[in-house]
Amino acid sequence: MEIIAHRGLWSSLDEQNTGAAIEAALRAGLSLETDIRSFRGEIFVSHDPIRDSDGLVSFDTLVTLAWRHPTSRLFLNVKEDGLLDVLLRERWRWEGIGVVFFDMSGPELVRYAGRLPASMLATRASDLEPVPVLADRCGWVWVDGFERDLGSDELSDLMRLHPDKSWAFVSPELHGRDPVHFWAALRSGSMGESGRLALCTDRPVEWREERR
Repeated sequence: MEIIAHRGLWSSLDEQNTGAAIEAALRAGLSLETDIRSFRGEIFVSHDPIRDSDGLVSFDTLVTLAWRHPTSRLFLNVKEDGLLDVLLRERWRWEGIGVVFFDMSGPELVRYAGRLPASMLATRASDLEPVPVLADRCGWVWVDGFERDLGSDELSDLMRLHPDKSWAFVSPELHGRDPVHFWAALRSGSMGESGRLALCTDRPVEWREERR
C-alpha cells in the first residue's frame, strides 16, 4: 500500500502545505498530495487562491525536494485552469520524477491527456461521480467519498470495470468521518491487490503504526 501524506506530514492545520510539512513527508518515505495554483505567472503550492506568495512553497522548490526523495510520488491537485502551459515550459525539470496530476476540470483533463502520458494523470470516481471521466486516458483513478464512504462492493465493482488502473483512495477523515472501517476494508485485501493501491490520509503515521 502506497501511503500519500495529505498536504504533507503535519500536526496542526496551519502546517499544511508548508515547506517543513512537505519535506518531512518525503523524508519519511511517504508520497505527497498537495495543491498547485499560479501567481503572477509562476506556480506555487496553495489550496486557496493566492493574494501574496510570501511564505508559499514554489513549484521549483517542490520539484527540488522531490528529486531528493525518488521513491516518493507527487500527487498534484490542479486547483485552477491554465496551469498546463506553465508546467510544460519547464517539463524537463519534473518529468523524471513520479508525478500524477488530478482534479482539474473536465476540459482541462482533455488538454492534459493530449500532452502527457496516462501514467501522469488521474481521473476521479466518487459517491457523486460514479463514472470516471476519460478513464481510458488516465493511469490512475482518484477515489473520493464526499458525502459518504464508498462500500467494498462498490469499489470492487469499479475496479473490475477498470482492471488496468492504479487506485488512490481518499481516507474518510479528510471529510470529517472516522476512517476505521474503511481502513479495515483496505487492510483485508478485499478491494484488490495491495501493490496497485494507495491511500491519501491525514494520519500516515497512525496507519503505519497500526500496520505493525
